[in-house]
Amino acid sequence: MRSLTTICLLAALCSLVSAQTAPTLGYGEVTHANVRVRAGMADYHADLDIDSAGFPIEITGWKGDWAEVRMPGGIVGFVHQGRPGRPYIEQKAPGRGLVLVTDLLLRPRATQDWPDMGRFQPNQDVVMLGSVGTEWYRVLAPDSQRAYIYRQYVRVSPDQAAAREAFDRKAKIAREDLLQSGEYSRSDLDVSRTRESRLDRLATIDGQLEALLSQRDGLPQAQEFKTIRERYLSLAKESADDPRIVEEANRKAVYVQGKEEVAEQLAGAEARVNALAERGRTQDIRYTETLSRYREEKTAAISEKRAAAKSSKYLQYGLGTVRKDVFASASGIPTYILSKASEDRYYLSSLRYDLSEYVGREIGITGWKILTPESTDVLRRVQVTRLEVLD
Repeated sequence: MRSLTTICLLAALCSLVSAQTAPTLGYGEVTHANVRVRAGMADYHADLDIDSAGFPIEITGWKGDWAEVRMPGGIVGFVHQGRPGRPYIEQKAPGRGLVLVTDLLLRPRATQDWPDMGRFQPNQDVVMLGSVGTEWYRVLAPDSQRAYIYRQYVRVSPDQAAAREAFDRKAKIAREDLLQSGEYSRSDLDVSRTRESRLDRLATIDGQLEALLSQRDGLPQAQEFKTIRERYLSLAKESADDPRIVEEANRKAVYVQGKEEVAEQLAGAEARVNALAERGRTQDIRYTETLSRYREEKTAAISEKRAAAKSSKYLQYGLGTVRKDVFASASGIPTYILSKASEDRYYLSSLRYDLSEYVGREIGITGWKILTPESTDVLRRVQVTRLEVLD
């Protein structure tokens, strides 16, 4: 009986701990800059938006690495208009449509290249925002449509009342913007042709940025990002009377600036790698040309060198400048060489000294241990137990 009571208590305790540690749901916000909002739970799904830290959202579920979220104002999608003689949607009123077919795919772009993010069923009402070309309608997704963000980039706000107020405020502005941008829904809204032109221009720049980010022929150049960033800034400057466009254009300009800086760093790294590779090729040629000469000189002078080594306090050819072998050190293990008059003499190691402190300085090796056979054709390795700084 006691064992049964203990088991019940443990089960209740585990349930309590699980309930306390489970992620909560509710209104919250994006916690990082330039966070992509996806149409599905994978990176191959199209991004619906790029949001900054503090952007309000409602978290409705946790699914693995992803947070399922509701976006303020709704989500824009695209549906096919249909075939000649068989439309997929019937326009019932300005900005309103009725689905005529089964499983009408809702897509994140006006193309079939991206996975769909939902389906409309017959007799379902659709808020129609406009058309794209002659094949696609731009529509507002149903209220049940959700987007997805990596869970580490969002959080549930501890102050739900304030978070909901921020979400509702943003939703009102976003919804108005969506309706104002729609060619069908704006019949009862006062929107100027200038704003339409600016929105089209913003969409064009967005398309240019997406094309640049998705190109597969090499890395984008920093100048290409700079050109797009300047176009966003120019649009923001010309739209000073429209705060929403200014905010959107400036936000995207900041995002592109980050990409531009990364491209500059990659270009600099590539140039340094090419320079190191060219230096390596030059050294390989020089080593090949002089290797036979070194062998002959070493063979002819071996007796003389041994005698000199015995009578000197320094290691034979143990005078020279310490330098770091860049190529050998690329593997992560620093390698140092003793050189004299452009001639590499020994690979150096030491248990007593930090050889990085002697790089570029002239030293004399007064205590040593030879680690490689004398007959080797490559540079011999020496463990330095004592040295003198000569410069």
